[in-house]
Amino acid sequence: MTKKEFVELFGAKAELKTKVEAEKLTKAFLETLEEVLVKGDSVAFIGFGKFEVTERAARTCRNPQTGEEMKVEAKKAVKYARFYPYGERGVCRFVSAADYSAKDRNEYFKSSKDLLVILQLEGVQAISNLDEILEVEGIDIIFIGPYDLSQSLGVPGDIKNPKVLNAMINIVEKAKEKNIVVGTFTDDYEMVTKWKNMGVQYISYSTDSGMFYDYSRDVYNALRMCGEKEKKSLVLDSTLSNGGQVIDWKYSDKDIKFILDKLENSKIEFSSLSKINFRS
Repeated sequence: MTKKEFVELFGAKAELKTKVEAEKLTKAFLETLEEVLVKGDSVAFIGFGKFEVTERAARTCRNPQTGEEMKVEAKKAVKYARFYPYGERGVCRFVSAADYSAKDRNEYFKSSKDLLVILQLEGVQAISNLDEILEVEGIDIIFIGPYDLSQSLGVPGDIKNPKVLNAMINIVEKAKEKNIVVGTFTDDYEMVTKWKNMGVQYISYSTDSGMFYDYSRDVYNALRMCGEKEKKSLVLDSTLSNGGQVIDWKYSDKDIKFILDKLENSKIEFSSLSKINFRS
């Protein structure tokens, strides 16, 4: 049932006079229900049933009357992404995808066939239904959510755990057999290399806030080290010229220059004129 159909049915049953009133009350009801469920609570209606969230990563819910699990089928996701004759997407053009009606209407409705349909797999249920999902015609990309998947597999946040890696590798290999592009998220350069070598073509790296933090940290460290290179050279020159000896052999100017060239750009810090600390 579409939102429009639900609003109309709700308005009729509530005997509301206008569609606007029905939409307002429907929105208030759904937002209140969502707010309660997001907190992890359940909502029970006497004589009707119970609303509750089961497994977030699997994107499932339960029928409040029968308690049976309902799956959002992959083929429905494809169908609702495109307009007729490719699907049954809602035709309202006063949305961001149509530049809020600024885009030519004919161009907007024709463009749906060029959209990419990306299905995100994040839970054990998706894995157990993987073969069925990959048979659905019209899927362009299968995107793996490693963090939610790790939680679904019982190791929250441990995205390098063998359970998570094996599950992801299995998805990648099966999707490649169907010539479906695979994507995933990572915030680790090592994992970028791993997934590229595995044939993953769509990699989402970090987030805007994460990248901003990384860049800010690097700039801070660079600014903090300004002038340290010259300071290192002076300390080394003084230390080696005046006090550095190995079994009565004093460093020559050539030796000092060689050492300076090697150490000037190293990760060596000098806490005093007589001590060198090597950072690991």
